[in-house]
Amino acid sequence: MKKIIILIIFTLTSSFLLSEMKFSNQKKLDITKNSCLAKGCHLDLVKVKYVHATTIEDCSCCHTLVGTDHPAKPGNEYILASNITGLCENCHKSKEEAEHIHVPYEGKNCLACHAAHSSNQNHLMKLVNGKSVCISCHDVIGHDTIIHGPVVQGDCTACHLGHSSDIDKLLIVEGKKLCLTCHSKTIKTKDKEILNIAEKMKKIFIHPPAKTRCNGCHLAHKSKNNALLKDKFIRTNYVNTVLESFYLCIKCHQDEFITEEFTSLFTNFRNGTKNLHYLHITKKKGRNCNLCHDVHGSNNKRLINDQAKYGDWSFNLNFVKESNGGSCTPACHKKLSYSQDSIATSEPPRKDTVSLKKK
Repeated sequence: MKKIIILIIFTLTSSFLLSEMKFSNQKKLDITKNSCLAKGCHLDLVKVKYVHATTIEDCSCCHTLVGTDHPAKPGNEYILASNITGLCENCHKSKEEAEHIHVPYEGKNCLACHAAHSSNQNHLMKLVNGKSVCISCHDVIGHDTIIHGPVVQGDCTACHLGHSSDIDKLLIVEGKKLCLTCHSKTIKTKDKEILNIAEKMKKIFIHPPAKTRCNGCHLAHKSKNNALLKDKFIRTNYVNTVLESFYLCIKCHQDEFITEEFTSLFTNFRNGTKNLHYLHITKKKGRNCNLCHDVHGSNNKRLINDQAKYGDWSFNLNFVKESNGGSCTPACHKKLSYSQDSIATSEPPRKDTVSLKKK
């Protein structure tokens, strides 16, 4: 029994010594050189994720003692060694040669965005009600239902520089390159999967808005529409046969390419003058644009998809572009060809056709 007790004591002692050794070998905050922290008065300043180096190393870099009764009358015995701008620029040299300068930075108001001692945010950024300090001036969230991931996370510096930039809006890089810093891989969230857009940009034919800038169709921060789109765009295969279902597309494309049953001007997807866009869109189950077209990029002319999706099932479109027409053989119908030179008859509208003409 005595041996068992000795063994238990030895085991506990060894575990304690090992834990002490392990702790002593870990990097930990050295406050022995800083009396402001060593006495335990201001330890709350360093119990956060990011701590300003001067807070640990030497408080006198920024604070000067002018009284003799500290800490009996805390708050009156120290003054700042210089004005805020001067203090910051002792270590952080400002660069104002950029074309676009952030207003607080231009006014040398560092503490408008940064905490002086420590913060739970990188770069000592302040938090306002638990959110990024940026939204105290820039209301980029509002009540919209779709919010860009970096905005949700309060990571404004994912896209913007804090002080200055040669690019408008203080962007890190310009145009499409900025978006592709994140959208060069498949992004999975709780309820959706965002495509790898960089792969789309390798296709032979690229949608002109996607070729140079994403903000032709998308908003950067928030939107009432899915995928942060500027206007309504329905993702489903079938849409209501009303003009509003195609508002995003007709911002650039003349709406006559879907509203005119017969035309020789507004679309080349026609058999003679019979508008085949109109034919596909105005049935009871109006086909959506993205059933046949890829909105970013495709290896086929006219951005035609290789495949169309129907739920979890995909089928080949087998589209062939010819000099004055073309053909396709999808699962939804047999092989059909069209030619702009064919003679189109003025057929009456089908009974299940709904007019898309504007009032």
